[in-house]
Amino acid sequence: MLDRQGINIRPVSKRQRKIKQELYNLFVYFLVLIFFLPVLWIIMTAMRPEVEVNARPPIYIPSRLSIETFAQLLGAGHT
Repeated sequence: MLDRQGINIRPVSKRQRKIKQELYNLFVYFLVLIFFLPVLWIIMTAMRPEVEVNARPPIYIPSRLSIETFAQLLGAGHT
């Protein structure tokens, strides 16, 4: 069904709206994941021991996490 300007004014079914909303949600989740993964990588790398950061081949799952690097950065190690 078209209006006077030739624009489709056919009503959209609930199923079509739901599918469109789900595709939009999937797209947004994908974008959030793409932007969040580098931030997570930075945080995980900052919490790894230096030996694991510079290891070859790379170690993807750290053996332990610590905040020693943050303490050094903030000067807590210089007391």
